[in-house]
Amino acid sequence: MAIVTIGIPVYNEEKYLEKTLESAINQDFKDIDIVISDNGYFDKSVEIIDKFCSIDSRIMPI
Repeated sequence: MAIVTIGIPVYNEEKYLEKTLESAINQDFKDIDIVISDNGYFDKSVEIIDKFCSIDSRIMPI
């Protein structure tokens, strides 16, 4: 369990999601969990989330 958890709510956020996740994983403080709550999507958000989950194990979709 990390000291800091970053929560990212997602609903059709394809336009901003990649930049948001890049910002979260590139923080200087590394002891973090990144929790993504996807409240339904009709865009490519899930594909972006899957891509980042394969890159960084601290990302957890719920």
